[in-house]
Amino acid sequence: MNRLGIACVAVIGVVAGAVLTAPTARGDVFGFSASLPGFPYDSSPTAIALGGLLALVVAVVPGRVGIALAGMGAGATVLVVAALLDTPPAIVTAGAGAALGGAVALASTIGVRAALAAIVAGFVVGGYAVPALARIRLREPSTPRRYADYLPSDGSYTRFAGDAVLVIGAGLVVVASVVLAVTLRRRFAEPVERPPVPSVGIAAAATVGGALVFWWFLRWISSAVSDSTGLHTFLGGYVLAAGAVAIAVLTPGRRGLIWLAAVAVVAAHGADGTTANGMTMAVVLAALVAFGAAVAFALSRESASTGSSRLVVVGVVLLTFLTATQFLDGDLSAAIPVIAGGFVVPAVAGWVLTASVRGATPPDGAVVIGALVALPLLTRTTGASVGWTAYTPLTDSDGLDGFGGLSYSAATNTGIISAVVTTAVCAAAAVVLSRRSATTRD
Repeated sequence: MNRLGIACVAVIGVVAGAVLTAPTARGDVFGFSASLPGFPYDSSPTAIALGGLLALVVAVVPGRVGIALAGMGAGATVLVVAALLDTPPAIVTAGAGAALGGAVALASTIGVRAALAAIVAGFVVGGYAVPALARIRLREPSTPRRYADYLPSDGSYTRFAGDAVLVIGAGLVVVASVVLAVTLRRRFAEPVERPPVPSVGIAAAATVGGALVFWWFLRWISSAVSDSTGLHTFLGGYVLAAGAVAIAVLTPGRRGLIWLAAVAVVAAHGADGTTANGMTMAVVLAALVAFGAAVAFALSRESASTGSSRLVVVGVVLLTFLTATQFLDGDLSAAIPVIAGGFVVPAVAGWVLTASVRGATPPDGAVVIGALVALPLLTRTTGASVGWTAYTPLTDSDGLDGFGGLSYSAATNTGIISAVVTTAVCAAAAVVLSRRSATTRD
């Protein structure tokens, strides 16, 4: 097993997770309008979907190590350009997607299960850590703003050259790509394993579906305003989650475990991304996710896929329990979900997603990419983070609190019940998948 190569793809996973979770320095800003909007080509979800589709292309097309490295290098170059110039979100995610796809393509050369698990762990680290840097990216102090700033309003996202987070991320991808090219210089002609065509098609369909559901969400806002019925629960995100669970169950073997893990991580009550010191919070979240991933590595081995699948079941059950603690509202007990969301859920997220790859039979790059891209897409499809249902002076108005706590964990009993039901369904499905034969391949 090439430890240096695994470290490099893990770094690329971190940057890809950061970029695809937060493609811009500011999240999407919504505007109330009675007229139905056209397709949001310049939105973050559309950019995320484009990045995911490009990742699938780069993971599937290369037949040789050298071509995969070329795709990764192209992605690194695009990221550098995006970091230095004012570019649309789609340019940033295209670079991250190409780099991610190249890393997944090289997994068969570096060590399939270990490399894919490292990419997943890195992606989750980036996805949880970078939202905590929102104030730093905007070059603004981490202080609460007036209530009007938390309401949907007309406006565009912020993008500018010199985003320190993106500059550093682009530099890390360049370094990782160069190290991989040097390490694998004598293996350029070796073939790389391509994901099965059905898996690629399903992952692509789910990714496109995520962008379409976001469009549905925008049209729902307009319809709600036009009909004067008020803003109630948007069901698109739940439809998307149900589709992901169905994909997991229908995927042969245990490869679908990562779809279940992704849905459960999004639905579970997650960490609050705001703090007086964004860098401190980012480091803490990264360390927690990394710790959970390390636990999954330590408790599973290459040949012990059954044990790894059981770890997924335990992790999703734990997410269900942690989410249910949101019902506690006593003077002292109310602190339990706050502590759990901030310091336990991120670690369990790293654990369950990493274990889901370790338990795959066999691991599938397309399934991994599809599930990873579903993480940020699912967080943008129910509107709980936009802030019109409650007073939210203590939350990040950009809606970039990481994967957990955005789509399902709204501060209402209905939201909590939905989250618990979602994670419980994922746990039940994970039990079914864990009992499948370890030899099932297609």
